[in-house]
Amino acid sequence: MFYGTEVGNQGYGTCTHVWGYVQAMCQNGYEYAASSLMMWQDMPYHSLSHIWYMHNNRYIGSKRNPWCIIEWGLHYSRSMASYGHFIEASGFEYHGPKGYMAFSPKITPWNFKAPFTAAEGWGTFEQIQKKGKQRNNIQVNYGKLSLKTCAFDAVNERKITKLNVSINGGEAKNVSFIQNKNRLTIVFKDKIIIPEESLLMVELK
Repeated sequence: MFYGTEVGNQGYGTCTHVWGYVQAMCQNGYEYAASSLMMWQDMPYHSLSHIWYMHNNRYIGSKRNPWCIIEWGLHYSRSMASYGHFIEASGFEYHGPKGYMAFSPKITPWNFKAPFTAAEGWGTFEQIQKKGKQRNNIQVNYGKLSLKTCAFDAVNERKITKLNVSINGGEAKNVSFIQNKNRLTIVFKDKIIIPEESLLMVELK
């Protein structure tokens, strides 16, 4: 809006296309940051409703390009802040050098699936709870994944008495776990490497 005012005041003539664009400037980066905090603070449906409102009522992709905002001669991509919201929805945590990865789905934790990216590869995470059992899958679709520790949330804070850990159907050796409330931390004695097109499956009982 300031830019449009400057154009008008300095005698450059009427520039309605600039004024119209600036008047509807896409400042959604701040809103994505706020909605991400809502998701992280266990307010998932407040967060999602705000995202829905932005997408369907104000920053409609059919009327503008939300990924390329022209301002002061630069091209901004504030909508990339939506990646923060995506990470919060899956509760994704990752530390490459330590070999640590964790998930804590904020939406439908009994049936959840989302992609992830790591230092040397990417894949999908899936969490399913059914008939008193919970299964957490980490599928590496490209590259490889090094892990020493991984963590998940036990749905409904249920007490875990036993777990089975396997890689491509073969039982993983020397695995221990600690549960603190609903947080389950699994530790491998030696760092494991999950290669491309491989599946790490953790079954909680």
